[in-house]
Parts: sequence; C-alpha cells; structure tokens
Amino acid sequence: MEKIERDVVDRLREVFADTSIIDAYVEEYKAESKRIAMERRNSRGAKENVLSDVQGQITRVIEQVSKGTIDEDDVSGSDTVLMVAEEGFEPPTQGL
Repeated sequence: MEKIERDVVDRLREVFADTSIIDAYVEEYKAESKRIAMERRNSRGAKENVLSDVQGQITRVIEQVSKGTIDEDDVSGSDTVLMVAEEGFEPPTQGL
C-alpha cells in the first residue's frame, strides 16, 4: 500500500511540476467564462428587443382601441390585449 501511495504522490509531483497544464486549464477556463458572459449579454439583448417590440405593439393596439379606429373584437389574441388595456399591465423587466 505504501508503494502505491508513494507512486501516486511521485506522479502528482511530476504532473504539477509542469505548470503548463495548469496554465492551459486557467486559460481555457477564462475563455469559457468570457464566452458564457457574452452569450448571456446577447441573449439579454435579444429578449429586450422582443419585449420592446411587444410593448410597442400593445401600445399601438391600445391607442387604436381608445381612438375607436379598431374594435376590441377585431384584436387578435384579444384576451391578452384586453387585460393589458383594462388593468394597465406592465410586463416585468427584471431577470432578462
């Protein structure tokens, strides 16, 4: 058992004596962290764009309904739009 332990410890010394392995790991870790952060930023930007588009569509529908240029029955997906119009619903922007 002692020989196995000694062999393992000796091999670990050899491996960790060469810091290029650790350096490569650290560089790969940094690159992956950077990629994940950029992916999250891009994903957030896309969600914010969709949210902005939907809010604009809702605003236009509400304006048309309030001006009487469109009937509430003519609005596609009227349940959602009517809820927004009646309750002044503001979609959450946290966590995007």
